[in-house]
Amino acid sequence: MNPLQPVFWRQGLFLQPQHFQHNDYLLRHRQSRLSALTMPYVWGVADMELDEAALADQSVMMNRLTVLMRDGLLIEYPGNAVLERRRFDLSRLGGGRTLYVGVRRMLPDQANVQVVERIEQAAQAETRLAATVEPAELPDTYEQGPHGQVELMSYVVRLFWEDEIASLGQYELMPVARLFQDGDQARVQHEFIPPCLNLAASPALGKLLRQLRDEVAGRARQLEVFKVRQSGAAHGLEIDAGHIDLLLALSVLNQFGPALHQLMESPTTHPWEADGLLRQLVGALSTFSDRCNMLGETRDGRMLLSAYRHMDLGAGFHALATLIRSQLNEIAAAPEMLVRMQQEGAAPGYYVADLPEGFFGQRHRYHLVASGEMEGSQLAVMMVTSAKMAVPEQIEMLVTHSLPGLDLIHLPEAPRGVPRRAGAQYFHVDTLSDAWARVVQAHRLALFLPDAPASLQLELIVSKW
Repeated sequence: MNPLQPVFWRQGLFLQPQHFQHNDYLLRHRQSRLSALTMPYVWGVADMELDEAALADQSVMMNRLTVLMRDGLLIEYPGNAVLERRRFDLSRLGGGRTLYVGVRRMLPDQANVQVVERIEQAAQAETRLAATVEPAELPDTYEQGPHGQVELMSYVVRLFWEDEIASLGQYELMPVARLFQDGDQARVQHEFIPPCLNLAASPALGKLLRQLRDEVAGRARQLEVFKVRQSGAAHGLEIDAGHIDLLLALSVLNQFGPALHQLMESPTTHPWEADGLLRQLVGALSTFSDRCNMLGETRDGRMLLSAYRHMDLGAGFHALATLIRSQLNEIAAAPEMLVRMQQEGAAPGYYVADLPEGFFGQRHRYHLVASGEMEGSQLAVMMVTSAKMAVPEQIEMLVTHSLPGLDLIHLPEAPRGVPRRAGAQYFHVDTLSDAWARVVQAHRLALFLPDAPASLQLELIVSKW
């Protein structure tokens, strides 16, 4: 018998249970086959909540579960299923043990339904379905007729451990959670990602994708200082040939940033679609890295990425995230932060900046960009010979006693990772001194320049090396 063969309904047919059983099977099998033939991986967990309080009693229990099995069976608990409460030995959890749900397959030559007094008794039944002796009373939903008795069945959902599944060939199985031993307690490994029907089904997968989305957006914001504006002359921005690669990287990030945002706005997005988008991002970012090619293959033939594996989403998505973060870090020397110094007080030439916590770091380098309506070489000489840079409390003392502050080393051109601006002068800020240690402690920096042009603008730029 082929489950896709339709029943020959005709006048005078003597109806038997097999007619309706086969027709039910036909409809479900047809839908399952159509999904499998037209869409990838249409099975997995849609929603799940483990009763973590029950773990203290060394028991596993589900508060709710929605899962679409590989054979097309939709399980909803509570709803159309009964689900057992299973005890476990804490010492066997160790570093981690995967929990599976299972439903017995339909066996044509055996009884597939067990009749019980109470539905709770069916939780450990060895059949696919269970029904109670007493039928359910159902109303007439089309007319206000009398209630009718209908015998309803529930799917029997069992809980199994990963070391038991080898002997469970008669069950459809699905991994749903992973537990581990933490001292004298059992805990849920929240980083575990089961096979999912959509992103909303796995908080761990959603968190990983949100972090990647934010890192891509953050890197794009860092590179925005290299944007080519239509009013470039007004902004004093020049196109530096040395920054073309950063502009191209910004273009890639500006393309994938919105796509990642849209991905996370739809909780019903399938993980396979998310995997495809991240692989495209890897391919685009490989333009700026010699670590691997567009498929994640290194020069010595190692594959940093594997094919999509619906049963092992955690390994696949973590490999993608690791590679993308590495590629983002290889986009050369974009500014980590830009802080504008503001003129303070009535006297011209006195500028102050409050420095945020993220301004300081062991691998950070600091540059001062000065621009104004003054010839470039003249401004450079003035800054090197006359400017005093230190914490605000020390500026007056430095000026009064003609003492040097932080050393400003003039650079002939914009350093790598610092946006090039027309007429601007660039200075490296020396951080190997006690004066800089006081800046780090105070989180404030001041600069005084006698006879400073009224149009003077000062920017502190942080980049990593």
